[in-house]
Amino acid sequence: MARRDDERDLDAAERALGTLSLDGEGAGEARLRERWEMRFAALGEVIPPVTPPAGLYRGICEKIARDSAMADLAAERRRRRGWQSGAVFMGAVAAALTLFIALPREMLPEDLRRMVSPATTRGQMLVATVTHDDNPLLAGMVIHVDTEAGTATIVPTLVTAPDGRAYEVWHSAAGEDAKPISLGLLPAEPVILRAISAGPGDVFAISEEPPGGSPDGSPTTPLFHGTVVAAR
Repeated sequence: MARRDDERDLDAAERALGTLSLDGEGAGEARLRERWEMRFAALGEVIPPVTPPAGLYRGICEKIARDSAMADLAAERRRRRGWQSGAVFMGAVAAALTLFIALPREMLPEDLRRMVSPATTRGQMLVATVTHDDNPLLAGMVIHVDTEAGTATIVPTLVTAPDGRAYEVWHSAAGEDAKPISLGLLPAEPVILRAISAGPGDVFAISEEPPGGSPDGSPTTPLFHGTVVAAR
């Protein structure tokens, strides 16, 4: 009985916080909720409202999109494991890349740390999560830039273009007047592009194009965008 009373009291506290619906609440349950509302009211009086930092929401969305993209990659690797041995290798590359982006080098496992060359660790590590303009939780690719090596690693997130269309990757330097430069069609597997110069504030994008890519060297229908930021 005591346990049941405790559960009713906890439910009343959650209804007071708004995390549980008030649907079906009886008179006794309402009284319990009102007691909790009185307790919580005092907390609201001593905590002044705080304006969240600029970019917080976008940062959260990018983090969710990146995690979702990596989960999709993991699921695809499991699906292909039975019939495509090459996917296992590329999956390992993508997983190592994700760890490298997220963790300082000293926190990596010893085996993975030995795989990271000294030249790679000296350069600035940058990343861009390229998400759909209308749905920031839908990622098209993750870009990892090594400024020391002058490379950009594209990790696609298994999005597919509509039938009869193609997705093309673009890079624009920071600045409103920067012209987008095509990096080719969106690959099906992670790839490393050489001689890439990119810095914080640059934009990577994906556009929808006719088969074979843009007919005039400019994005036809830009759909996904992501800004380059320092990974650590």
